[in-house]
Amino acid sequence: GERLATAAGGPSGLQAHALLALAQFRSTEGDHDNTMRLAAAAATAALQTGDVATGAKADCLRGMTMAYNGQGAAGEALVAVGLLAAQASADLAAQAECWSGRGLVELDKRNGALALKAFEPAWALATAAPAVSPSQLSTLQSHIAQCHSLMGHFNTASAHFAQALELLRGVALAESSDAAMLLTAWGVTEADAGQDLGALKRYQQALQIQTAVQGEAGVSPALWVNLAIQMQRLGRLDEASRYAVKAQDRAKAIGHVPAHITAVRTLADVERMQGRIEQARLHLDEATALSAGMPATAPWTLATRLSQAKLLRAMGQPDRVLEMLAAEKLTIDKMAVKAGGLDKLQVVWLRWLEQQVDALTDVGRALEALPLAQQAVAIARRMQHDAPASGQTGRALLALGKLQITLRDPAASATLTLALQNLLQTTGADATVTIETQALLAAQPGAGARPVLP
Repeated sequence: GERLATAAGGPSGLQAHALLALAQFRSTEGDHDNTMRLAAAAATAALQTGDVATGAKADCLRGMTMAYNGQGAAGEALVAVGLLAAQASADLAAQAECWSGRGLVELDKRNGALALKAFEPAWALATAAPAVSPSQLSTLQSHIAQCHSLMGHFNTASAHFAQALELLRGVALAESSDAAMLLTAWGVTEADAGQDLGALKRYQQALQIQTAVQGEAGVSPALWVNLAIQMQRLGRLDEASRYAVKAQDRAKAIGHVPAHITAVRTLADVERMQGRIEQARLHLDEATALSAGMPATAPWTLATRLSQAKLLRAMGQPDRVLEMLAAEKLTIDKMAVKAGGLDKLQVVWLRWLEQQVDALTDVGRALEALPLAQQAVAIARRMQHDAPASGQTGRALLALGKLQITLRDPAASATLTLALQNLLQTTGADATVTIETQALLAAQPGAGARPVLP
């Protein structure tokens, strides 16, 4: 395709369009190095032929890719340049694409509310443009779903994902790479909503499609790494390690830095959970080195530092854990200001609360940890909305129940019973966290029959 795009010799409008199409294809694969190279070539060809709309789209694609790989300020500036050019061109499809680019920059920063403000005009322009395909509309609707997911509106997010999948089915693309990307994003939403088995099902569907379409070598690093995280969450550590290695290899091959960081960090978490502390430390050192120069608020760098705090806890250094978590609280506060409040960062805030509760309990400050554990349960239940059960709620109740055991609170048995009911339905009876909850509940004085699924 690239040879054909450049075969004409001098630049042409057709060449600019072809190079941009190739760059967009590479972007869907997560191949950031080739995305940047091809988008730059498309922008040059468009500039030389006066094709303002194509040049604007190429600039937005380059800017999005730069921002995603840690060059935030430069990437955002290039997206802004592209958006201005698109607006001057009066090309509705180009304007929609550049507004979408702006939304994706905010989405990568986990700013769901700000991203939605960009995707809303993108949707309005795309539906009014004459040449926007159902596949493009499906992708845009998937992005809107991800915004709602980040804000904790999981039911709304799932409705948007379902509509996006229907758009693909309508043009016989339900088994395409686009569908695989959509299912991967939907799986992330299911995971954030505490539907662990549901998330795993989405990821496995996406893997089946991507493997059929592109072979295992073409599976995106984002899908591999999300599979790894989900297996870790379910306690299937050998599978988690295997998927994380695949994600690491694929991300390294195509220059996908965030996926590379997340894969290495996941390997560290697995090693820590298996008691291999030194190997975990080495993986985290690598993840930290890969994050050099990236903003502290980038989700993958924040997750790496929270993993470092978990490792310090495993090494028996609770005071250092508390120091580190205090620093991360300041980072989360900065993120919340930009996002419009902590309620827009429920998933991140819940993770921090869970670790803070553990750290305070380790140093004998259980009473101080109690209101934080109760707050975590309240957040998890709010995120659960009207779902019958949630793994997030189950884990939060487990943490509260363990704290109540420490404080000799007789309510611990009832709390653990509720935790087990949630975990059995969402993570399964074989998950490590479910087994831990069952054991704690069985050890409580006067523990009765175990909960039965409705």
